[in-house]
Amino acid sequence: MICNRFTLRVVNEWVFMCLKRCKIVLVAFVSVVFSAKVFGRDVDETSGFRSVQYDMNIVSYNTQNTLDTINDSNFPTSSKHYYYNKLSNITRVVAAITEQINQPPDIVALLEVQTPQTVEHLTQRTALRSLNYRYIITSSPDLRGMNIALLYQPHTFKPYVVRQIVVPSERHKLPPTRNILYTAGTIPNGEKLHILAVHLPSQVGDRRKKQKLRELALQSLRQTTDSILNQDPDSKIVVLGDFNVTPDDKLLKGLLHQQLVECPLENNDLVQGTYRFRGMWQMLDNIFTTGNMLLTYPHTTVRNLRYASRNPLSIISSSFLLTTSSQYLGLQPAVSTKYNNNPSDHLPLLLQLTFNMP
Repeated sequence: MICNRFTLRVVNEWVFMCLKRCKIVLVAFVSVVFSAKVFGRDVDETSGFRSVQYDMNIVSYNTQNTLDTINDSNFPTSSKHYYYNKLSNITRVVAAITEQINQPPDIVALLEVQTPQTVEHLTQRTALRSLNYRYIITSSPDLRGMNIALLYQPHTFKPYVVRQIVVPSERHKLPPTRNILYTAGTIPNGEKLHILAVHLPSQVGDRRKKQKLRELALQSLRQTTDSILNQDPDSKIVVLGDFNVTPDDKLLKGLLHQQLVECPLENNDLVQGTYRFRGMWQMLDNIFTTGNMLLTYPHTTVRNLRYASRNPLSIISSSFLLTTSSQYLGLQPAVSTKYNNNPSDHLPLLLQLTFNMP
């Protein structure tokens, strides 16, 4: 345990032993150490924030079918173990990232969560409770009932705008899809940060209809970013989530052109993307920002938020998130099914930012 640090560790063997023998859900063991610093940052007694610099960490994670099998009567009682395993694995992801960066992520976007009760259980009935996360969740018309949740640390991100952006699918006689979650909040140096979390329609099913749905979703996203930048051209925007297309997709490039930039990705010796399909790694999940958050942006000032390094985006590839593919060889995300305790078919992303205080 390191003094003046928040340390969170998951005791895997003991947790699963308890799960098997006692049938008690014990997600993680948390050890919290507080002294004259909070999360390893020097604290000014009057403002509560560090007087020099602050590191902000943002996570995007497609949790793969975090279904509310507890509160939904359509699921059999036997499916409860699936529910608790999903919460356990999400907690382990946050724990692994916390240990890696020596502080809890400030913002965690979770995709494919079904109900507010699920997120409430996650933040209040697991080890995450000690991290004091607050949350926002969409209420989408998605046929599968999938939603987007945003966990945030209330002392580093203070939302003042929360809005769901409905994709206008019905007017095009297309099935409803997931809403986009738009949240604007104040960060410790007093600046505003705009977060848009998305989960675009997949490529499974009618490819023409899915392509049109993705186009409509990206148009809705672009209209929102246009509106933000029209009000303040120096706005700082983060767009993150599962785009279900790679960054070289024509539609996605249309969004990026003139507005957003793809965050430089740190090399990873284990994986080459967030998703592996038929042996091929793909970067379906991504995080984009406005150009004024780049270190090389010409108009950056001491107050501007900027990347913490030249490669601020990284793929989290902890061992429990991966498995070996017997068909295609090599590692791949540990796909979650009702027959196993695996986390997800997607890997999480971590964006590390830093900014100067006034």
